[in-house]
Amino acid sequence: MDLNQFFDLRSIAVVGANDREGSFGYCAAYNALQCKGRVRVYLINNRKSSVQGEKTYDSLSALPELVDCVLIATPRDSAVEVFEEAAQAGVKRAIVYASGFSEESGSEGRAAEDRLMKISKEYGIPFIGPNCIGILDNIHKLVLLGVDATTFDMKKRKTGVALIAQSGSVCINAMKAEYMGLSYIFSTGNGNMVTIDDAISFCVDSSDVRVVAIYLEGIKDAAAFTNALKKAARIRKPIVILKSGKSKKGAAATASHTGNMAGSGKAFESVFKKYGVISVDSVHELLETAHLLSVIADDMPRKGGFAFINSSGGENTVCADLCEKYDIELPSLNETIIERLSAILPSYGTASNPLDQTVTLSTGLDANLEILNAFTDDSFGAIVVGGQSSFYADEDVAKNGDCTDTEKVFDTPWVRYKMQEHSLALMVAPPYSGVANLVWRRNLERFGIGILAGGEMSYSQIRDLERYAEFCKTYHLEEEADISIPTTSMHGRKTISRSEVESKTELARHGIPVPKQAVAKTEMELGGICRKMAFPLALKIDSPDILHKSDIGGVKLSIDSLEAAREAYRDILRSCRSAMPDARINGVIVQEMAPPGLEIIVGISSDETFGPMIVTGLGGVFVEVFKDVAMAPCPVSKMQAAALLRSLKSYRLLAGYRGKPPCDIDALATLIAQVSEYAAAHKDSLKELDLNPVIVYGERQGVMAVDAVIVEYVP
Repeated sequence: MDLNQFFDLRSIAVVGANDREGSFGYCAAYNALQCKGRVRVYLINNRKSSVQGEKTYDSLSALPELVDCVLIATPRDSAVEVFEEAAQAGVKRAIVYASGFSEESGSEGRAAEDRLMKISKEYGIPFIGPNCIGILDNIHKLVLLGVDATTFDMKKRKTGVALIAQSGSVCINAMKAEYMGLSYIFSTGNGNMVTIDDAISFCVDSSDVRVVAIYLEGIKDAAAFTNALKKAARIRKPIVILKSGKSKKGAAATASHTGNMAGSGKAFESVFKKYGVISVDSVHELLETAHLLSVIADDMPRKGGFAFINSSGGENTVCADLCEKYDIELPSLNETIIERLSAILPSYGTASNPLDQTVTLSTGLDANLEILNAFTDDSFGAIVVGGQSSFYADEDVAKNGDCTDTEKVFDTPWVRYKMQEHSLALMVAPPYSGVANLVWRRNLERFGIGILAGGEMSYSQIRDLERYAEFCKTYHLEEEADISIPTTSMHGRKTISRSEVESKTELARHGIPVPKQAVAKTEMELGGICRKMAFPLALKIDSPDILHKSDIGGVKLSIDSLEAAREAYRDILRSCRSAMPDARINGVIVQEMAPPGLEIIVGISSDETFGPMIVTGLGGVFVEVFKDVAMAPCPVSKMQAAALLRSLKSYRLLAGYRGKPPCDIDALATLIAQVSEYAAAHKDSLKELDLNPVIVYGERQGVMAVDAVIVEYVP
């Protein structure tokens, strides 16, 4: 869908225009009238001869020309009728503001939206909405919104960020954030015709957009969505997403609000990580981070490891604590920087990162500039300084006017530093949120100086910047396999579990190492099987109906003789038949015991939206106790599998901890990649796959999957 057609307009009509302040009809008409001179605007109201001092028309057919776009600000049922009238008349695009369509649970709403879609396809008229507030174009100066937009001054408002939101209130908040440079606003609503994916793709392609910010509740087309993210990753255009509905209650609220399925929050996060999306947790953080990235776009950090400069010891200590909390890298200073700083700092100062430049130097312009210049070393990705308000040369002017005379009004070491054309990103961190005066921000941002959100949120932003810089440095599109999105819906399909023997036999055919095993259907067969295997052995019940074998005495380990095997065989059958008399029992699995090692879980969970997701973490009971797991969409390469392992808190156990030798990480990464490829090849039939545990041995000693379960969808 080419969205340029919604901005290349010469004429528009507002159907339902009225004088009731605050209504969609009033706001849509008022906003459209502000665009007169850029487009011809017609108001339609069959009950009044004029609205807001402008002549009205009875209907679309009464207009002196066929308009390019119709803004429909009437209730649901009449909106459908107006849309059909516009389509039949030959109008080529529309915006439908009304709610009460598929986002509601009733059949009437779904039927009304189905009718909109049918009309749209029959007449070739795309529409934005329904259940939306419309669009804003700050490039061509068009406001096609059905809400009050008077806080958005197009004459002063900068550009840079495109906001796409499945919530009108998020768009309204962005318009009220006067500091925020906005190129476009898309309120996509239910988004069945003009989708959120269309909007993302348009914004990624636009040279007028530096950053794409998205409030996301759910998606309808996973392939289109991931293709749009992939396009942004390829050209290194940042995307910031606030994904709502990650909790169980949040997911339920999302479904009732937009008619979209929220999907798995963790699955979304893993897809975001794959394509370098910056994921945030609040509307405030969404707007602040997107704006920050647009300001520093020309000097985006090329790597992690930032230099921090503070004006007091207390501030410096808090900075160090928060860097550790948010896992922010603090590179040590090299000898050259230490020498430069030591020559500037007072005798009681210490050259370090973070740096306490001391109160003595905190108000000195020249000394502060010298300190900044000392950090122009390529060992840092950016410089972050504490925001001292004492740098105002004229606070009254700074508070009350947007003065362009920088030398007079805003002479700061930060501006002087940027005027020297340093390429290192420079950001200011206010001590707490809400202190960034609008004019103070604008004057600094004109020089590409980023203003962080303030307080602790600043460190969340810095962590995200470091991760994005690392992503841009390491992402190679040619090495990326597309996500294995199912071609058929999984919703409502029944499943069947393969037995452990069947599961391990299937995986062994695909290169997964498993222990030698066989099924003894009788005690006589048991003897022959044991003679072909090496003791010690493990015996386990083989039943598709018994998943938790050990809970009912279905597992016996460390069997060291044939007699012990026979006794274990009888005990297993007796216990399982007693506990689950109706269970189907195929026999008893006889398996060579794997030597002890580090237990890791490797599994697949099929997400309804994105398909199979590979999961790995500490195995056995630890996966539930510590919940230290990493997840990624399938397939993953061996290199990506190794990166997943490194992201685990428990990775130190794999790498060798407190004198213990390292494990065979290479073999484990190979196994993870193989399992992910198997899942990708079976994306339309695989629901779950569990290898728990996978035993990992020392370097170059391999791995062994000692237990496996495959759960498949029934055709």
